Amino acid sequence: MRNEHAHGVQVSDTKNKILDSCLSLMSRRSLKEIRISDICAEAGVTTGAFYHYFSKKSDIIPELYCRIDRAFTAFYPKLRGSSCREKISEYLLRHAKFAESCGLQQTRSVYFEQLDSQYGFFGDFKRGFAHHLLELVEEGQAKGELSDEKSAQEIATALMSIERGAVYSWCLTEGELSAKALSQKLVGAYLGSLDCVAQGVERGKESV
Repeated sequence: MRNEHAHGVQVSDTKNKILDSCLSLMSRRSLKEIRISDICAEAGVTTGAFYHYFSKKSDIIPELYCRIDRAFTAFYPKLRGSSCREKISEYLLRHAKFAESCGLQQTRSVYFEQLDSQYGFFGDFKRGFAHHLLELVEEGQAKGELSDEKSAQEIATALMSIERGAVYSWCLTEGELSAKALSQKLVGAYLGSLDCVAQGVERGKESV
């Protein structure tokens, strides 16, 4: 049992070394410019070890997103907002902060691969990040904090698009625009449009 456990740790460590090394290289160059041999040299592993875990270089990107999902799954229970709207804003702000902490080059590389990818992974609501956002929207609708005129999945999809747009704008402006500030402003405006009380008042005006 001890050997099996040790072997499992070694396998996990090797994979993590590859991922960490790829991230390190992506902070300086795009993934397109990075060769598998560069990743292996940075990680101190053989190309055989690389191909044991990944069939091609782009397979690293979904694996990196799995890391992010695990981080957001751990963060989700720690949300401090008193309302679902506050929790959604806090949750998405964390995403913007994470992007800024990764740096422009690394974020650009990941976004480029995401857009160029054939994976349906990035829009999958079974993923940790998207799944927990959907849960927050569903909770907000159940508590009457958010309008239910749109489905929870439609709202969650819109929120993810807005959040990605904030990060994309940060990349486009070379960091001149703050991803965090844009996230708070745009997400806040969209959530405001879903306010049940405000919508009720507007519908009341229309019926007069």
